[in-house]
Amino acid sequence: MPVYNQHLSPVELKALWHLQNPHVIWMEESPIIAFWCTLINLHPDIAIGPPLDNEQMIEIEGVKIFGITCTSGRRILYFQASGRTILY
Repeated sequence: MPVYNQHLSPVELKALWHLQNPHVIWMEESPIIAFWCTLINLHPDIAIGPPLDNEQMIEIEGVKIFGITCTSGRRILYFQASGRTILY
């Protein structure tokens, strides 16, 4: 997959984050937001879009997963125990 760099500033990234829903919380220290920013800046070919709603936590068989659903229908998930963040 080719790597691009759109060189968006933190202010521009935050504006895009709020494009669909201005009430979605922006926490710069969030691994989900960091991953989303990386996708937007380095992989604009992956059309993910802004989040639809705030981050949610679910627990399945003792595994805590934090995630957001984006306008593309894809999700960014963060596995708390391992520290892994994925696009699903």
